[in-house]
Amino acid sequence: EEGKYHEAMEQMKEVMHRINPLPLEPTVSNLREKYTQELSALENFQRGAWILSAICALICFMGIWSTIALDTRSRQKEVALRKIHGAHPRHIVRLFGAYYLRLLCIAALIVAVISSVPLAIFKVSVGYDIPTKEWLIVIGGLVFSQLLISAITLTTIARKIYRVSRINPAEVIKKD
Repeated sequence: EEGKYHEAMEQMKEVMHRINPLPLEPTVSNLREKYTQELSALENFQRGAWILSAICALICFMGIWSTIALDTRSRQKEVALRKIHGAHPRHIVRLFGAYYLRLLCIAALIVAVISSVPLAIFKVSVGYDIPTKEWLIVIGGLVFSQLLISAITLTTIARKIYRVSRINPAEVIKKD
């Protein structure tokens, strides 16, 4: 409005000083540029977090698959002997599953602790406080990712163990 330009500029100086204490002439373009820089940094952080999460999930899946494949292959003779002595496939699944379920719980705990560290660093490094609603979204995302990785892992474990529990003991013993 006419005559209120100086008043508006004083209010912009106060806001700008709260956001950035460095002396900067507050103009609309400076404020827009500052906002654009902060938004761009947050978008880059989010993009990097998604890429890193996808890579970590892939590495986790491949590591679990190879570990289970190696373990089940090396224990085929034990499984065959258990089946000969009357073990049902569910007993074999329970035998393998208990071990891997413990490993999965320990890994989930470690991942939860490690993933909270970058969030804490990010909260400290950002000059302004992030609202609780956004933190709940971030924590919900972490919980969702934990559940997703756990579901993929449990499916992988169950499939591989079930396949081993269905082997024919005579074929395994003939190989030796």
